[in-house]
Amino acid sequence: GSGPSALSYHSPTGDPDGDDWPNGLEYLLGIDPMTHNEDPLAITVTGSEARVSYPRVTTVPNGTDIVEWSTNLSQWFPLNVTPTAQTLDTSRDTVTWTVAIPTDIRVFYLSRPVVSGRS
Repeated sequence: GSGPSALSYHSPTGDPDGDDWPNGLEYLLGIDPMTHNEDPLAITVTGSEARVSYPRVTTVPNGTDIVEWSTNLSQWFPLNVTPTAQTLDTSRDTVTWTVAIPTDIRVFYLSRPVVSGRS
């Protein structure tokens, strides 16, 4: 057939609902990979700070999220911020971190969990 393969429905990189969020990421965010989801990220800019919030399944332990920064999307460096987690419901937390917005260079940010002691 011309539809998605069975693998795409179950693969971590699959996107059977077509919302551009791969299954693996939807699992970590605690959203349904079979339902088209709006952007679960919330970004608020106030003055010279940006606050980023997103849901995350409670099975990812607190303190495992790291935030990195880059000016070129190739080289990433740890950022000295501590994401905080607040209970959203029985299966999800809301993770939030705040950074200062630089005025002299363009910077990209990335937040990800450290899995099995690997970063």
